[in-house]
Amino acid sequence: LRADDERTVWVNLLEDGTAVGVWMPREMAAKIERWGGYRQTGDTVRVTGVVNLACDRHGGDLDVHASRIEAIVPGALREESVRPFEAVVGALGFVVAAASALLARARERRTPKEG
Repeated sequence: LRADDERTVWVNLLEDGTAVGVWMPREMAAKIERWGGYRQTGDTVRVTGVVNLACDRHGGDLDVHASRIEAIVPGALREESVRPFEAVVGALGFVVAAASALLARARERRTPKEG
């Protein structure tokens, strides 16, 4: 949600990995109870409005000017658990990358400059 002015907002809606900017009055956006994020899935909404392939009003971008919005499915919290094996592999990868960077830097300092 991003304010365009005092009365309108931009809402990015995501479907099948593609986000589309939807421009709407602030009171229309208030119908969205749960916003999507890392720890939660946002409400599933149905938007009716005008699709602009190159909006003159908003810099020539693809957008939707909403005239109606309705929540179809409420959002929910996501339960993310840490998988120990993946955490260990990630930590080892970080250690290897850091050690490689330090070794490369040490070699660079020891190598005489040509020129």
